[in-house]
Amino acid sequence: MRILCRLLISLFFIMLPVLAWSQNAPATAQPPQGKLSHFGNWIVLCPPDGDKSGVRCAAQFSLVDKKRKIPVIVWRIGFNKKQALVMDMVTPTEVFLAKGVRLAIGKAPAITLPYVSCGLRGCQSNFAVTPELITAIKGSKIAILILAPTNGKLLELKLDVSGLDEALAALGAQ
Repeated sequence: MRILCRLLISLFFIMLPVLAWSQNAPATAQPPQGKLSHFGNWIVLCPPDGDKSGVRCAAQFSLVDKKRKIPVIVWRIGFNKKQALVMDMVTPTEVFLAKGVRLAIGKAPAITLPYVSCGLRGCQSNFAVTPELITAIKGSKIAILILAPTNGKLLELKLDVSGLDEALAALGAQ
């Protein structure tokens, strides 16, 4: 319980930017402007009509501590600057970095998302999304996320990812 409290406290300042905006614009106190759509437990944010920046839509799932109303896990799917579909996940700090984040979803074999950075807002991992992965996760309602906290005990989270198919379709990732 103590480690969970420390993990939650360490994420107090986590940001909720959508992948596309976090890579192309400085963090601000104001939410990004654009069209916001909800698909089950996913939010899809698209740039405003007439936007010429080349930024595309991005989807986000957040696991929120209901008591404190802060995100514990933020999972984003969107396009990077090279227009490749990628997913990234921000998890609490105090995790074994070498183990990454383990994700099992749908018929896809479990994948490991390697951590690429850690800071006050959490640890970020990322992974390129292949057409094969999209096909394998279609229809999924549950994802299993495995974290390796520094206390040595694996933390397995069962995530309700309802709306994932619709969010992927809104991104044009089919």
